[in-house]
Amino acid sequence: MSSTLLSIIGDQLAKVALSILVFQRTSSTLLTALTYGLSYLPWVIGGPLLSTLADRLPRRQGADHVRSGPGPADRFDRGCRISRSLCYW
Repeated sequence: MSSTLLSIIGDQLAKVALSILVFQRTSSTLLTALTYGLSYLPWVIGGPLLSTLADRLPRRQGADHVRSGPGPADRFDRGCRISRSLCYW
């Protein structure tokens, strides 16, 4: 229970921090609201699609698809190592 709550709090803090960053860089309330709203898109779209996929695939096959290759975060991290201009920190 506490790990789930901590995960939800961290997720919300990340969404708010990203929105604040967009506002600081653009001073646009429209882009800030759009950023915060779009941060819910993976939950709204990914949840129903992935749960349907999880129900249809056998348990081990679904896990193999998840572990099959590097995700977008890995590609971004590799890009930061290659070119520091891709990263702002």
